[in-house]
Amino acid sequence: MRRLPLVPVVGNGRYRMQPVSVFDVAACFSLCLGKARAAGRVYEIGGPEALSYNELIDVICRVMGKKRAKVHIPVALVRPVAWLSERLMPKPLLTVDQLNMLLGDNVCNIAAMRDELGVEPIGFAEGLREIIAGG
Repeated sequence: MRRLPLVPVVGNGRYRMQPVSVFDVAACFSLCLGKARAAGRVYEIGGPEALSYNELIDVICRVMGKKRAKVHIPVALVRPVAWLSERLMPKPLLTVDQLNMLLGDNVCNIAAMRDELGVEPIGFAEGLREIIAGG
């Protein structure tokens, strides 16, 4: 997004994700090590907000101070490219499984993360600002 004037988006871009800071993930792991009741439990770990892919791109552009247009590419055009990529390339650009995961909502319930582990996740924009400022 730093160099290209257009950002490709597969499909309608309304599929949602819940980006989480690696520091929040590390905090959750660390806190679980110190809690006997965490043994055997599964904690859903995610950021505080679920964003559509379109919103994710908007936030990244805003934080970077860039204006970028989104170009929506029909899934019907991307799927054969992913299929060919995984069959013809030793390190595919995109696989069919990755495409399927992208198009499905990837969100979770972080109530136990907050209530039992005491981790209040950092927002996507704030975490991105920290990464950009540090790098």
